[in-house]
Amino acid sequence: MVKYLFILFSFSFGVITVSQDGTQDFTTIQEAIDHVTTNPTDTEIDVYPGTYQENLLIEADMIIRSVGDTSNTIIDGSLGNRSLGSTIVIRPESNTTHHPVVEIDGFSIKNGKGTEVVNNTITLPDGTHPTEKVGGGLFVYVNSPKINYSQFLGNGDNNTDKGGGVFAVSDKDDADFSTRDDYVDADELTPAEGNLDLSNNTFLGNDAHQGHSVYIDGYSGTATDLSEGYFDVYLENEELEMSGSSEYWIK
Repeated sequence: MVKYLFILFSFSFGVITVSQDGTQDFTTIQEAIDHVTTNPTDTEIDVYPGTYQENLLIEADMIIRSVGDTSNTIIDGSLGNRSLGSTIVIRPESNTTHHPVVEIDGFSIKNGKGTEVVNNTITLPDGTHPTEKVGGGLFVYVNSPKINYSQFLGNGDNNTDKGGGVFAVSDKDDADFSTRDDYVDADELTPAEGNLDLSNNTFLGNDAHQGHSVYIDGYSGTATDLSEGYFDVYLENEELEMSGSSEYWIK
């Protein structure tokens, strides 16, 4: 008689919590992000209400959700630390090829001024490429995150070149991080694939020379979802295939 032994494995993913009063796992969002980056079985971060003065760097798979809502859970990027002036930067880890799967839901994202990048699509007479400040509120680099039910408020200024609220670039060949940031693109890093989901967001008071609200570079063959969004200017422009938006605000 043959006996079979069946062993059932149960896999669970942990939820990490953040609160400024010290009652949860961490008191800052970046601490929780760093934990999830090194502990991939913990993939979700729940953030309790408060104003978090942080400039977030996300380089791994994770979901970040507000326990409250946009009125009381705020990420304030006015400090501009980590040599990255955007309120949130999402990118692959340095010298890796994985495109992080990232979802962010339910925050006010405000007061970021942008991150300096090298624009490789323009060559100056001396053979160099210009440096631009992009993505006041959110800078998406070679990635396709989901950012929903959030507010982008007062990001960028008159020194921000592109994307006061959001700047996203799909290909490492089009942009590069400033030498001030110790970051290396892997040779095998491919362009971002998949849709860029920025639906159900509010954009108010963001500023940049191009794309006050959103500036998208690349993402050919994919869709950028800006549906159900609220923008602080409503102008008809059929060429952009988005009723209610001009290139001044969205590009």
